[in-house]
Amino acid sequence: AMAAGVPDSAITVETESHSTLQNAMFVGDIEDLSKAAPILLVTHRYHLPRANASLRWAGFSDITNVAADPDGGLQITPSLLWESVKWPYNVLRAGAASAAEAGNVPREDYIQYLE
Repeated sequence: AMAAGVPDSAITVETESHSTLQNAMFVGDIEDLSKAAPILLVTHRYHLPRANASLRWAGFSDITNVAADPDGGLQITPSLLWESVKWPYNVLRAGAASAAEAGNVPREDYIQYLE
């Protein structure tokens, strides 16, 4: 983002999460960030779809994906293959977290399961 000219003051980096779902949830907790505000999502090309889905799950809607890796297209790598395992796991964990939240379960009781 900085290489594209985005000023430092417009960049938010969340550093406490241990997973994509936690990252989306914790970004949603940032007080000065509106979930309706436009967001540039910058991550590796193979990770963009799951990261975007996680942010949408957390309530964000105006998301523009930006690939941080060079324009080499998708290459079959261990990271890309690992994404095929992470997708269904992400969906199950997001569903469980949503059910816990709907049941008024305190976040600290389930947040570790989103790691």
